[in-house]
Amino acid sequence: MKTTLAILALILVLTSLSACGDPQVIPGGGRTVTGSQPTGASDLLSRQEAISLALEAAQLPRESVYDLEAELDRERGSLVWEVDFETREYEYSYHIHAETGETIHTDRERN
Repeated sequence: MKTTLAILALILVLTSLSACGDPQVIPGGGRTVTGSQPTGASDLLSRQEAISLALEAAQLPRESVYDLEAELDRERGSLVWEVDFETREYEYSYHIHAETGETIHTDRERN
């Protein structure tokens, strides 16, 4: 009887976990997002494309920046690349829509 209850409890737990959605790796991001993958996920900007767009918007060559980070995140229901980097004078932050390539937010602060 105890064995049967334990098996039923295990089945219930496994069923509950499977209903939460499968983790999915978003291309280029190296991050895992739980839930449904957006339509056209193969059309998402890669990490390198997002970095290139941010550097182009800042009008900076790659060689002039350091502490470059790019992370794919959800922001208001959309996938957004958060690209941060520094130069000797400024810290930059760009939020770029991962599907459209549109720059959503920019910030530049003096070091």
